[in-house]
Amino acid sequence: TEPRPADPAASPPGPPAHPMGVTSISWAPAVAPSALWVRDAPQGAAAASAAPSAAPWPKRIATAGCDGLVKIWREDPASGDWLPDGAPLAAHADWVRAVAWAPSIGLAASTIASCGQDGKVVLWTREEGAEGGGAEEWKPVELPRFEGPVWSVSWAPTGHVLGVASGDDRLSLWKERLDGSWANISDLIEAEGGAANAPGAPQGVPVGAPATGH
Repeated sequence: TEPRPADPAASPPGPPAHPMGVTSISWAPAVAPSALWVRDAPQGAAAASAAPSAAPWPKRIATAGCDGLVKIWREDPASGDWLPDGAPLAAHADWVRAVAWAPSIGLAASTIASCGQDGKVVLWTREEGAEGGGAEEWKPVELPRFEGPVWSVSWAPTGHVLGVASGDDRLSLWKERLDGSWANISDLIEAEGGAANAPGAPQGVPVGAPATGH
C-alpha cells in the first residue's frame, strides 16, 4: 500500500521530547492524590452532599532521556497536544534509564522515581494543588549511590515500596520512613542453583539525603 499523504491541516511536529532520545515513559495515576482523612471534614452522607463537582484530573506523563533529564508533560484537553508541565528535573549526570510514577496512596502529593547510568536513584516529590497544578516545586531525595548503572525502578501497587534493579547484580527494595528518608528493607540475591533468596537486610536504617543536583 502507498503511504498516506500528510494532512495539510495537521499541526507540524514540535521539538523532540529529549534531543538525544527517550528511554522511558510513565503515566501519572488517573485519580487525584488526596489525603485519606481531613480534620473537621464532613463524614458520610454530609460529605457526599458537600463535595463540590471536581474537574477531570489532567492526563500527565513523565519521560526520561539520554540528556540526563526527567520531564513532566500534561495534555491540553482543547488541542490534545502534550505540553511541558514545569521545568525539567535535573539531578542525573548521565542517561536517565527509567522513570516510574508512584500510584496514588492517599497523600496530597505526587512521587516519581528516576534511575540512571550514573548509579543514582532519585525520588521526586511535589505537593499537588487543585486540578493537578503543583503548589510547590519537585523536591529530590537521593538513595545512596549504587556501584553500577541502575537499569529500572518499579513501585509496589500500593506505592509504598520501590524496587530497584541495578548493574551490580542487585535487586533491592526501599521504603520511605516517617522523616522522609528511605530505608533498604530487603535485597534479592540469586542463590546457587538459580533460586532467589532475600537475606536479612538492615532494617529501618535511614538512608537518602536531599539531592544537590549538578
